[in-house]
This record gives sequence, structure tokens and C-alpha cells, in this order.
Amino acid sequence: MIITLNGISINDFSIQTVGELVRSKEFITEMEKYIEKSTGCGVSNQNLSQILLFVDESLPDEGIAIELNEKGVLSISGQCERALFYAMYEFWERYIGWRFYSFDDEHLLPCDKIELSPFSFTFEPKFKFRFSYTSGAFRDDIKRRQKGNFSVDNNT
Repeated sequence: MIITLNGISINDFSIQTVGELVRSKEFITEMEKYIEKSTGCGVSNQNLSQILLFVDESLPDEGIAIELNEKGVLSISGQCERALFYAMYEFWERYIGWRFYSFDDEHLLPCDKIELSPFSFTFEPKFKFRFSYTSGAFRDDIKRRQKGNFSVDNNT
């Protein structure tokens, strides 16, 4: 699959976290993983444009924002680090066609090419806390894809 954001291949973007994030490396690794799974190629880090991942505390509780601006910079943010993971998965589901059915069942809808032009998306959940009583509810890799909040600490 070919994915272009404002005319630039997603493989030519550099991925950066902004600010002090406890899980900085984890955010970058997750984005790189789905770029490679989607396109069959890794990130070249040619810096033709950027994917910026950051916490924006001005968003409402658990809120997320995704924006592709005119310069081709993709900004993905969440009100806390947990919401930032939700925002990343929202981007992959809403704009690229990934579906995350369970912790070990994910699919990419068939498509040869996706071209995204500038957009802005924000979302505020209707309720703050999400919980699942499934057997894997406390595994990090599972709870993020199911968009569940399973930590007492609001920053995780």
C-alpha cells in the first residue's frame, strides 16, 4: 500500500515525540510498526516532513486530536499519555483502514493507495473511564487497542 500525506510518502516522514513523555520510545516504535505493516517498508527518516506525537493537556479528559496541516506535518495528540495511544490507534483505524478486533486479531482493509490532504479531527469521549473485564484487560498491548483505561494513574 502507498500512503501519502499531503503528497509526501509516509515512509519519508520522521517521527518525533514533543515534550517529556515517559513512553517516548514506545510511541515512536508503535508508529514505525504500523507504517511498516501498512506499506511493507520502514520509515526512512528523510525528514521530508514530520509526525509529531505529544500530550496536550488543554484537551478535555481523555480527548484526542489528529491534524495534517498544509505543510504536511501530521500532529497526533492526547490529553494524557494513555489518550495519545488512543489517538494513534484512531489515526490507523479512521484514516488508514486498520481494524483491531482483539489483542491478537488485527486487519488492514485492502487498498492500493491512500492519499490524505489536510484535515483536523478532535474527539472527546462521553465518559472518562473505560474498562474491560476480559482476561487480557491488564496487558498493555491489549488494552491500548481496545481503548481501555485500566490504570488508576491518569498519566499512563
